[in-house]
Amino acid sequence: MDGNIIIHNSVPFKNNDIILQIFHPSAIIKAEVSESIVNLLELKDTVRISIDKLHSFNGTVKYIAKLPLNTKPTSLPSLYNVEISSKADIKFGTHFRIEVPNQTIEIPKTAIYDKQFVFLQRNKKFIKRVIKTEKLGNNKHVKVLEGLNPGDTIAKNANTVLSKN
Repeated sequence: MDGNIIIHNSVPFKNNDIILQIFHPSAIIKAEVSESIVNLLELKDTVRISIDKLHSFNGTVKYIAKLPLNTKPTSLPSLYNVEISSKADIKFGTHFRIEVPNQTIEIPKTAIYDKQFVFLQRNKKFIKRVIKTEKLGNNKHVKVLEGLNPGDTIAKNANTVLSKN
């Protein structure tokens, strides 16, 4: 076991007096998470943890329970234990808001050809890929619903790819 030791009373005055406490400086945040959110998490995901509007930091998902806390049939969503580690200097017992990583893919409208295609880069060449999109609040970008994965590289302007072919 490693950690920091805080000595409260070197000599206890009565039974059950706390003499010392041992804690590890790396915070482990334990949470009970709804099934709708736990399905969005994976081990080693980075999540954003907020104490308030001015104080936030990153954490890493270290544990996701395979079984729900309550195994009895119920109409309520199941809850799962999740543990998140962080090196942030926080007080033990603090309450947090945890933000799940966003997997939304947004692309510029200029990347779309014929209302349904983008040019995906593969082995230094561009190939045509069918996508499904949804309009966003602005007129410059669209949200990709199907056809692309995080990390895919596409041509920012479909017309430049067309002019080179």
